[in-house]
Amino acid sequence: MARGILITGATGFVGARLVARLTGRASPLPIIGVARVAAQRSLAGLLAGERSVDLSEAFDLRKELRSTFAVVHLAARVHVMRDSAADPDAEFRSANAEATARLARQAAECGVRRFVFVSTIKVNGESTRGRAPMTGRDRPDPQDAYARSKAEGERALNEIARETGLDVVILRPPLIYGAGAKANFAAFVDLVARAPVLPFGGLKNRRSFLHVDHLANAIEAALRPDAPVGTYTLSDGSPVSTSEMARALADGFGRSPVSLRVPAWAFSLAARVGGRKVRGAIDRLTGDLEVDSSEFCRDFDWAAPRTTIEALRLTARDWSGRSVSPEMLF
Repeated sequence: MARGILITGATGFVGARLVARLTGRASPLPIIGVARVAAQRSLAGLLAGERSVDLSEAFDLRKELRSTFAVVHLAARVHVMRDSAADPDAEFRSANAEATARLARQAAECGVRRFVFVSTIKVNGESTRGRAPMTGRDRPDPQDAYARSKAEGERALNEIARETGLDVVILRPPLIYGAGAKANFAAFVDLVARAPVLPFGGLKNRRSFLHVDHLANAIEAALRPDAPVGTYTLSDGSPVSTSEMARALADGFGRSPVSLRVPAWAFSLAARVGGRKVRGAIDRLTGDLEVDSSEFCRDFDWAAPRTTIEALRLTARDWSGRSVSPEMLF
């Protein structure tokens, strides 16, 4: 059997889309899916093998890695709304840095040629207000435990690449969206789908996003054995304001809610009097976070198939209709 691809987080939001994409090719490759729980039935017919792994433990995937030529590492401990861990930094470090290094060393030992690591734009920082869009060459400036652990994982990968010759591609995406996305994006979509009045008409901020199918498309490009290596920032390539984002989603739902032109300073005032959770939500709604994908586009001969506005409209049309409380925004 031909050597295939090992994908961690294979049953997750991104992983399931990537598996479907790779197995739907004219010449599909065997895929071994690794997840925290047994692979979902919806993927069972697509996987050459499956394995349940706890990233916080000393796992051993060498048996599976000996039959693969590439690894896509998607699995991670991500933002936790109500984190009960005694030491959140240690928990993030164990799952996102130490586990990444363990997997990469096992991969190199087993002759795997290429390792694609999906990191986060939060390694660069939280905002581009008053500065140029973020690139893979920027000095890291992680602001929370999750981002710090991803930055540590990147450093470990680069060291292993120097030691072993493993080809490492690191991708730093912003918020990944699409039908089925959860957390803050789901809350925002639900608000647009239901509210008769939206207060975002006065916001002119610029934020970059990445549709889940665009990410799967980019990962496929990064898996080519002859492709470049390095650290790249990645997005749809067309920043939008919160106002434009709401309007595109509303268009996709076939709705025309009233758009109030509440000025940005009013949101800032609300952030000052609110708690940390409110400030964080308002920063995301009103702040700037632009991502420069030009280096990835050039080096991998890649372009996002759709603009953010087009992809947001399609997301609304495909939305499952799950009810998500707008309280999640705050």
